[in-house]
Order: sequence, then C-alpha cells, then structure tokens
Amino acid sequence: MEIKISPLADTRLLWPMICRLQTTRDYADSFKALSVWVSKGAILTYAMDGPQLVGTILAASAHLSDHAIDYCAQLGLDPTRIAFRSTIFVDPAYGKQGLSRELSAKSLRALKAAGKTHVIGFGYETQAIYDWAAKVPENRITDVVDYTGRFVMLRDLG
Repeated sequence: MEIKISPLADTRLLWPMICRLQTTRDYADSFKALSVWVSKGAILTYAMDGPQLVGTILAASAHLSDHAIDYCAQLGLDPTRIAFRSTIFVDPAYGKQGLSRELSAKSLRALKAAGKTHVIGFGYETQAIYDWAAKVPENRITDVVDYTGRFVMLRDLG
C-alpha cells in the first residue's frame, strides 16, 4: 500500500473513486465539492492499494471556508494559520488496520511544513468519523458547535 500527498488539482483521475468511497454523499454532489476545492489549493492525502483508492483526507487553509472562518473567530484563532480537513474516508475493507492514523500523520506533517499551527475539525460526514476523531488524544473538543450539531475539534500542530 502506498500513501501519497498531492494538490487536489493533480488527482482528477482519482475523483470518481473518491466519490464512490464517500458513500454518505451523492456522487454528483461529491464531485462538485471536489471541483470547488481545486481553486482553493486543497491538498489530498490518499492511500492506494495497487489501482484501488482505499483512503482519503482533503485539507485546505481555514481562511478559505466560511464555516472555518466563523469557528476560528469563536476560538480566537487566525484562520490563515489554521487548516481544516475533510473528506476523511477509509474503505471499510481496510478498517481497523491503522490506515486512518497513517493518512492523518502524513497529512498533519504536510500541514505543519506549510506553516499551519492548528487543524480544526468540523462537519464530520458520519457519527462514526466524529467518534473516531474524538478518541484521538491530540484532538481537543471545544465548546463551539458546528453546523451538524457536533462540537468543533482543534489540534495543535506544535
């Protein structure tokens, strides 16, 4: 298995697989959302098992998202120094094998190298993804509530 990181714009051939991996979203909606993030300089950390896409994490600067700007303001943070991550999915056949941790670690290293000080988490696609993120000791659950009714999480990249 190989874990890679690339600008989202350079991964267009993977988009149909990303959309299929996101079983919680309509395919057309997922494809449209990816298109929006290309112009915002998003990066994609992804895992390939041969020709099969098996996991993804999309990340972008918080100042490019109206939701993230609002949550950063509530937390007293500069959104230009903060990243947020989205499109966090692992193929169920690869669950419980540490793939989420590997994808996350590579994504976090890239964000820190890009000068980001924190990662903000919100709008989790499923309760299971939120529950997984909440168990990570480095993620601090804040008192800010996001648009899904869940608490925003914050991680210091120190």
